[in-house]
Amino acid sequence: MTDLGILNEDNTGAIRVNPSVFYRGAEKDFKKVAGAMQYTRVYRKTIRELYAMYNGRTIKQLGLIYAVLPYINFNYNIVCHNAEEYNKDNVKPMTTADLAKKLGYSKAEQLTKALRGVKYEGQRVFGFFECEDDARKKKIVVNPNVIYAGSGEKLDGIKILFKSA
Repeated sequence: MTDLGILNEDNTGAIRVNPSVFYRGAEKDFKKVAGAMQYTRVYRKTIRELYAMYNGRTIKQLGLIYAVLPYINFNYNIVCHNAEEYNKDNVKPMTTADLAKKLGYSKAEQLTKALRGVKYEGQRVFGFFECEDDARKKKIVVNPNVIYAGSGEKLDGIKILFKSA
């Protein structure tokens, strides 16, 4: 971690995380450190509550949130092959089968079941939409109340999907 510059030891001997990898603080201050770098917001309060909820046997469900993070599009909060794409017409959504392969699941159905089991404050963390009849081709959206990557203008429609009926 130190060789890669992720962790650094300061002159007092304290170990610090490189702020371009993990930053805690106001977004305006982060932009001074990271410039135009892409990032995903993960709410501390939410993560603490999730950690308290998922322990022991269910800790794998919390791990799914972290495993999916690299595939979340920064602007649209959907799981895709090109997470840094800004143009909505060029975003390539990932199917549950694609994500299952990337995460080491032998069957997309196992991953779908696991993702459906992850909840926060009574809401699912992951939602699904279908454009075809094949269930393995479901696409995945992430609840922006848990993981929030974009500026907000593009997420209002997605938030509706996660409201209780």
